[in-house]
Amino acid sequence: MKPNFEKRFDNSYSYFREIQILTYLNQRSAPVPVLLEGSSKEKIITMEFVGENLYDQRNVLSFKNKLVISLDLIQAVYFIYDMGILHYDIALRNLTSKNETGKGFRLYVIDFSVSTSSIFKLQKPLWILPRLDKQHKVFVDAISADWNNFFNFYDKKYPKDFNEIVEVSKQNYENYWVDNLYVERIKSPLSVIFHNVSFALEELFASNTLEIKKHKLGESIYGLRNIYDDTIVKRKIEKINAHIREISDNIGGSLPTPVPLISTDNDPIKKFICENNYIALKKYERYVHIILLAAVFYSVDRGYSYNQISINDLDYYIGLFAVLTWIIFLILFATRNGVGLRVINVILCVQLGYFFFRIFLETDKFLFPLIGSIIAFIITVRSFLIKP
Repeated sequence: MKPNFEKRFDNSYSYFREIQILTYLNQRSAPVPVLLEGSSKEKIITMEFVGENLYDQRNVLSFKNKLVISLDLIQAVYFIYDMGILHYDIALRNLTSKNETGKGFRLYVIDFSVSTSSIFKLQKPLWILPRLDKQHKVFVDAISADWNNFFNFYDKKYPKDFNEIVEVSKQNYENYWVDNLYVERIKSPLSVIFHNVSFALEELFASNTLEIKKHKLGESIYGLRNIYDDTIVKRKIEKINAHIREISDNIGGSLPTPVPLISTDNDPIKKFICENNYIALKKYERYVHIILLAAVFYSVDRGYSYNQISINDLDYYIGLFAVLTWIIFLILFATRNGVGLRVINVILCVQLGYFFFRIFLETDKFLFPLIGSIIAFIITVRSFLIKP
């Protein structure tokens, strides 16, 4: 029997809000604990136990496992964001990882006390104090404005130094009901969320200084900070996902976790199907190219022989160049040099184009050169559409 986890609340407002959000996310199979039951009298909710938090595990996880977890982290946070829940306190203490039989490690996001949503509107300031050293400036300004209004409402002085303990009366907090809080009007919520994700990743890899420096992962992690445009953040997310996968490939591992397709589509099921198809295509695209190119070159050779086309000097030199190009192609393929493969694909297709043109000139056959040219054209275009 699986152990359960209990969470206690100081007030009914936070208790009911956590139940609302967890129930909503459970119904959408989000990577959060399953809500089992709640006791409104005692203000306790019982959830599925989803492992120890990542802060406690950070020094025992291998670098390879951290790469897997970091991709899970990014995907989980973005999925929850896409569901309309904005978790503004992403940190290792609010992330757990559990080794599930047959599924490997699975990451969960917990503690939604510092989150907003257009579905479940806030009626009180978020129970968190501004910290410019860790939080995005946009969030600091918003939460400061909300707490300033709170203190002004009770004719109290709003504290300027939050390094010390700030006492807030529980009774005052429970009796304070407002609408249209500043924290709900943040215009770039994804930027704020992934600013926190950056610090979580930095803390996760803190004991892997040599690996981070070697693979230059720190640049991608820091690149998520202090951004004020969600469109830019989406590109940064895709970039760090690709970087992490590249590192895993270089150290001889493989990461099965799908890369989230960042889009404005509101249909998550359709989105995940598309992203899985894209990953499969990206993974096997080069193999498809090499098989097609080899088959087409073989067909050209048979076409020359079958139609008794004489080989002139230009044919000879282009054929010799084709052999050298194939050798370079195979070397780049083995070393996973994606940019080089793009260039060589184009060169090989240009050579094929010449041979098809010669067959077309020397024979009355039109179909084979046309089909071959279409294949070469598709390979050329795909070379630039598929990311290395």
